[in-house]
Amino acid sequence: RMEEKDPDIVIVGAGPVGLFLAIQIVLRNPTLKVVMMEKYAEYKRKHVLRIEKESLETGINDPRLVKLVSELKGKTPTSLIEENFKALAGEIGISIRVGEYVKDIEALQKRFHNTRYFIGADGRKSVMRTQKFGDNLCLNYNVMKVAFCKYRVEGETSPFHWTRYISLVHDSNHTIYELIGKPKDGVTSVTLQIFVSSEELEKMSRFNFKDPAKIADLESVCPKLAESLNIWLKARKLEMKEKRIDEPKINPVPLDLYQSTDVVKRENGVTYAIVGDAAFGLPFFRALNDGLLCATKLSKAIVEDLSRRPQEKIRINNGQGKKKRKKSISSISSASTNQESDPMEEYSAFFKRLAWWEKQKVNSKAMMIGSSVNTVKVSRKVKQKSVRSKQRASSVQKRYLRVKARRDRQRAEEEEEKVVADEISSVYCELM
Repeated sequence: RMEEKDPDIVIVGAGPVGLFLAIQIVLRNPTLKVVMMEKYAEYKRKHVLRIEKESLETGINDPRLVKLVSELKGKTPTSLIEENFKALAGEIGISIRVGEYVKDIEALQKRFHNTRYFIGADGRKSVMRTQKFGDNLCLNYNVMKVAFCKYRVEGETSPFHWTRYISLVHDSNHTIYELIGKPKDGVTSVTLQIFVSSEELEKMSRFNFKDPAKIADLESVCPKLAESLNIWLKARKLEMKEKRIDEPKINPVPLDLYQSTDVVKRENGVTYAIVGDAAFGLPFFRALNDGLLCATKLSKAIVEDLSRRPQEKIRINNGQGKKKRKKSISSISSASTNQESDPMEEYSAFFKRLAWWEKQKVNSKAMMIGSSVNTVKVSRKVKQKSVRSKQRASSVQKRYLRVKARRDRQRAEEEEEKVVADEISSVYCELM
């Protein structure tokens, strides 16, 4: 169906990165109309991330945005980020159409037939990237395999002291990192990041963010992992005095690094771009921070591009041949006679530089973490071997003591029998 009034920009996906992009576009140019298409009524991911200050620097002095970003720095649940962005987006007039599951970009373009910018912020399995960029990835490999155990507690809580942490790491079968969120409304989010093997990740493949596993599920699927989590959860409950609001939920996450070859495409006067997880994915909580950085750069590029090329013509193929239509916003056509740099190409160049740099950091961190995990494994094996040796030594010692005690009893009985025999002999001699 055709919309009565087409927006200037359509964004597929209303997660944190998509919302941050839309907010900046409107705040930079309030005359622009932005529509967002979101298939979920509620944000699905609720893990805790560390948001860096630089990721939220926009150069926009709007007090509403300044106040919002000041509350989101540091360790923050992703659901809180999305909630605050969505509130501001609604306040400044951004239309978020919940329940709009975009499966066909061509159909979306026909629906918004005069819209000139279609942006994909629709996550790793991006429909925009698949259909408009051929799902062409120049990087795609696994860095590490982990599982997340998430739950909420009343009041505040904190990680273990490092001495107790090391003790727990040796007592369990896995290396586990603690990620504690900021308290909000008397509730704190706790996430345990567990490094798992390929076999364990495969066994947990049927679980995900929408359908997470519980401890009882793991006991039959991955008993050693269930044992490790039980050790940590019991220790946190008893020693940190945690009062859990909900049952811990576990889901596997392969930490992959991937990058789309291109992030901007021009076709018949219409611009397509991707951002966030649709463009590239990074582990160790880098993806959201870099997605926010790219959203800022893309918002500047779109607004600047629109200001440079007003009243340009576009061509749309609506199934009845090519027609020309006019729209009050610009095309990103490379046929422009203006020799100035192309803002969208600048965004693309920025993305590639950032992706290259982040790849170096991720690989370096993966090596350090992998080395640390392997060191802990060796240390754990040494300690377990030492414990078994002591147990064997203790067992041998106990056996020796039992044998010695038995021999001492026999010796005592023999001496007692000898004393009795001597007394009987003495009495017999006296009678004789």
